[in-house]
Formats: sequence, C-alpha cells, structure tokens
Amino acid sequence: MEFTADQEQRRERLISMILSAKTLAEVAQTRQMLQDWLVAHPEDSGITDGFDHLAMSCSLAESREAVQKQAA
Repeated sequence: MEFTADQEQRRERLISMILSAKTLAEVAQTRQMLQDWLVAHPEDSGITDGFDHLAMSCSLAESREAVQKQAA
C-alpha cells in the first residue's frame, strides 16, 4: 500500500505513540487515534496489531494505578 510522505510520517508517529503509551489517558488517546487512522485508511490492516499492544499497555497501567492507590 502506498502512502504520501505526510501520511507515512503520521503513521510512524502513531506507531511510536502505540509503543510508548504508558498511562490510561495515553492509551485511550492513542486508541482513538488508531481508530481514526483505520477509518481513514481501512486498507492498512497491518497496523491493527496496535490494538493488542494498547490492550496490554492498558492492563499494565491499571495495575500500576492500583498499586499506587494501595500505597497512598
């Protein structure tokens, strides 16, 4: 699949955000951006693995927040 240079740059930024999301807010924002990307680019099925990564990041963030609440 072919993307313009701008689209490719936005896609790479999105992938970077997927890989670096650590908090629940970051995960939620990135998940929405990924959904928006797929609406605009439904042929980009390779990026859908990002949802799995975000689900794992969400679980980790929930665990971290639970530990922080118990420590408080």
